Amino acid sequence: MQLLLRSILALILGYAVGWGVSAAAGFRYAEALNVIDRDGGMAMGLMFVIGPSFGAITALVALAMVVFKELQRRTPGYVERPLSLPLKVVGVLLTLGCVYLMAWFVIEFSRPFQLAQPWKVLVTEGIPVTVALVGAWLVAKRMNADNDPHSA
Repeated sequence: MQLLLRSILALILGYAVGWGVSAAAGFRYAEALNVIDRDGGMAMGLMFVIGPSFGAITALVALAMVVFKELQRRTPGYVERPLSLPLKVVGVLLTLGCVYLMAWFVIEFSRPFQLAQPWKVLVTEGIPVTVALVGAWLVAKRMNADNDPHSA
């Protein structure tokens, strides 16, 4: 039952995060290159084709990771090995990049509540960077606590 609940949660979160991050990355890329989308085709393609497709792929990858990890745990004599530092760093960087894109997406496309131009740059660029820095600090704190033999 626990595997079923974890699998469903992995599917839902994988789909939502995959869709949101891929759409946000597409919009961010288009904004950086000053792409003009007069008819809305690019936006519709990102939101209704690329986003759901990437979300489905991400959901299946998340499901596979949860199921394989649980099957490994159930194997007799299985000993969980800690992740190496490069893998932890890559995971942290990917997580922070996803958080940045999602925060930018929410802030940039909340049109009725847009801020005046001088504040828009600070909020649009400042809040995601702040969230990323706080996330990095929390992950570093957690990694230090995991490596400290004296912590309870």
